[in-house]
Amino acid sequence: MNFPESCRFAQGISHRVVVGGLVATSLIATGCTVGVAKQYARVRSSATALARTDAEALRLVAPRRLEPGATISTTIDLDDARLQKGDAIANYELFAFAAQEGTRYVVDLRSLCDCFGIDKYVLYPDAYLLDTDGNVLEIPPQVTFVAGGGSRPVHIRMSWTTIAPRSETVYLLVRADNEALGKHRYSFKSDLIGYDPIVFPLWAYPTGKIEVQLSIE
Repeated sequence: MNFPESCRFAQGISHRVVVGGLVATSLIATGCTVGVAKQYARVRSSATALARTDAEALRLVAPRRLEPGATISTTIDLDDARLQKGDAIANYELFAFAAQEGTRYVVDLRSLCDCFGIDKYVLYPDAYLLDTDGNVLEIPPQVTFVAGGGSRPVHIRMSWTTIAPRSETVYLLVRADNEALGKHRYSFKSDLIGYDPIVFPLWAYPTGKIEVQLSIE
């Protein structure tokens, strides 16, 4: 992710003073909250297509096809179409699979932390399953916060399990929860050799990397 200038400046400060105490955390948070707001302003001013209903969102975008056992890695970014819910506008991605009546499916979504620098970001997903008419399927996801690896040591996972009541195309719509911008619901602890553990807030960001996988059980 390319950080806004304010976040790059805050990162430069943090590298010099982070070992001095928790004051650095508040300095970073202040600068990067401004950066998040600038990124969201780009979302709102974008010229990409804007849907105002889920049904319209289905018509605007050709979905990525999910196949059992395959993982799709992509990024929700400023080039994607947008969906407005209330006052919040967010870019979104659309996925689809051909459900067969009586088959048990698991749809797994992971939103990956951008944790390479001192400031930690993630796209908090607002995601749900839809039928071909754009109606939300009342299948609540299981939401967990789990460990990853490398520069993305943590991620938000949402998982839906369903037995298809009929044969039809099922859609997964994933958009950024931009009502959460500038806030954090999760944090994680990093153990640095020679220093006390540091707790990092995981800030909501309007864009980010996601992975989607379909499984048959």
